[in-house]
Amino acid sequence: AVQAGDLAVANKLKAMIDQAGGAAGGNKVSGDKNIVVKAVQPSDLAAANKVKAMIDPASGAAGGNKVSVDKNMVLVEGGTVTPFSIGRYETTWGEYRKVVNWAVQNGYEFRFPREFATSDSNHGEVFTGSTYPAYVWTWNDAAKWCNAKSQMEGFQPAYTVNGTVFKTGQQVPEWNANATGYRLPTEAEWEWAARGGALSKGYIYAGSNNIEEVAWYWNNSPNIMKPVGGKLPNELGIYDMSGNQWEWCWDAVTGGRARRGGAGTPDHCTVFFRNGINVDFPSMGIRPVRNAIGDMVTVQGGTLPASSSLGNQTVATFQVGRTEVTWGEWQKVRDWAVANGYDLKDVGQGLSEKHPVNHVTWYDVVKWCNAKSEKEGKTPVYQVSGTTYKTGVTEPTVSESANGYRLPSEKEWEWAARGGKNSKGYTYAGSNDLNAVGWFNGNSEERTHEAGTKLANELGIYDMSGNVWEWCFDLVGTSARRIRGGSSFYPDGYAAVSYLANYSVCNPGNFYNSVGFRLARSSGN
Repeated sequence: AVQAGDLAVANKLKAMIDQAGGAAGGNKVSGDKNIVVKAVQPSDLAAANKVKAMIDPASGAAGGNKVSVDKNMVLVEGGTVTPFSIGRYETTWGEYRKVVNWAVQNGYEFRFPREFATSDSNHGEVFTGSTYPAYVWTWNDAAKWCNAKSQMEGFQPAYTVNGTVFKTGQQVPEWNANATGYRLPTEAEWEWAARGGALSKGYIYAGSNNIEEVAWYWNNSPNIMKPVGGKLPNELGIYDMSGNQWEWCWDAVTGGRARRGGAGTPDHCTVFFRNGINVDFPSMGIRPVRNAIGDMVTVQGGTLPASSSLGNQTVATFQVGRTEVTWGEWQKVRDWAVANGYDLKDVGQGLSEKHPVNHVTWYDVVKWCNAKSEKEGKTPVYQVSGTTYKTGVTEPTVSESANGYRLPSEKEWEWAARGGKNSKGYTYAGSNDLNAVGWFNGNSEERTHEAGTKLANELGIYDMSGNVWEWCFDLVGTSARRIRGGSSFYPDGYAAVSYLANYSVCNPGNFYNSVGFRLARSSGN
C-alpha cells in the first residue's frame, strides 16, 4: 500500500545518486540513518529511477497497492537455522494498538488490555507513544497478537489450540511450523539475527562492541524506553536487538519462556545473554518473525463450490508453485536435463529470466518436471513402461507415491486459484479487479510480464489469472489437455477462476506463446 511519503523517499534517493554523478566508486554520505549510498555504480541510477517509477503517482497513485518486500521485515539466511524474516524494529505501540483494535472485533481476548492505555502509572505516558516499543501483559497475549496480525493481513496463523486459531485464554498453544503467518522467534533465530547472521562481525552487542552506539540501557536511558530505531542497526539492518526492550521468544526454559535483548545492565544487552521468565510477567516486547516465503505454497484440501463448472469435487491437500515457472528456472533445469538423457535441448522461450516460460508443449513440461525432481533428489512422478519419462511424446503413467514435481490437476488448479479455504469468492485469483492481480490484453500490451508483479491471491499465489495460460494434467476427450487461467493476449473473461470452455483445451504436442505452467507436488508424499 504505497503511501504519499514513499514518493518523497524515492525522490530523495534518486537525488542523492544524481548528485554523486552515478560515477563508479563515487560515495555519497547521507545524514539520514535510513538511507546509505556508498560506492555508487552507474547501474544504481537506473535502479533509483525504477524505484521512483514504481512509486510515482504517474504509474502508481499514493495509496495504491504494489507488490514489494515489506521494509519492516528483514530476511535472515545462512547458519544452521532455516531462512526466516524478522522485524526490523521492535513492535511499536502504534502497530500493536492497530492489530489489537482489529483483534477484539474478531473474537480475540487479551488480559488487561494495556493497548488502550494512554499512560502508565509506573513508567509514565512516554511509554505509550506510537513509535515506542509496545509491551504486552503475558507471553500468551504475544502469541495471540501474532495470530491476529496474521489474520488481519491474510496469512495463516501459526498458533492453534485443539485445531482452532488461538484467540482466547492463557494456555500454551501448538505451533504450526509450516504456517505463513507471524510468530515469536525461537531463541536460535533471535540470536542468529542479533549477531548479524551470515554478515556477523562478531560484536558483543547487536551491531557494535560499543554499547552506546547500538543500545538504550540503564546508563543512557534510566528506566525509560526510547522510540524504536534511535540507535545504529546491526549488520543486517535490524535495530534495538540490544537494549530498549526485552523481547519474548517461543522457547520454554526454566522459569517460563525465553526473553532476549535486555533492557537494563550492559551484560543483559549482549547478543548471547539468555534469560527466562514467567509467562505472566508484564512489560515484555514483541519482534515478530515469519517463515521465509518459499517457491511452493501448501494448499489445504477442501471442496470446490457448487458453482464451479467442475462441480463440488473434493481436493486433497497439495503444494503448488507460488509463481508460474520462469524462463530462468526452466533453463537451469533444462540444461541439467539435457546432460542427463532428456530430449529438451533448445526447448522453451521467455522474454527474460523473470518472465514465465512459454513455447513448451505438454510433453516437454511433464519431462521437465521429472528432470527437476531428479535434479533435487526426489522421485519422478511420470513413468513410461516402468522407467522415468525422459524422451518422446508418449502419454506417461503417474506414480501416485512419488514425491517429485508434477502438473496440477484441473481441480487442484481451480481450488488454488479460488484461494482454497481462504477464498473470498472473487471473480479473478485474488480480486474482482483484474488490473490488480493479472495481466490481460487490456493492460499488458499483449506480451508477458515478469512473474509475481501483480498482487497475490488469498493464499499468496501469483498470476493465476492472466500472464500465461497454464497446462494442467487432465485429459480432455481422447487426446487434448486442459489449460487454465487466461493470458496477457486474451480478454478479461478468460482469466476468471471459473472459466472453462473451448479455449481452455489444447493439443499437448503443440507449443504456444501464451501457454506456460506452474508446478505442483502431492503434499502427502
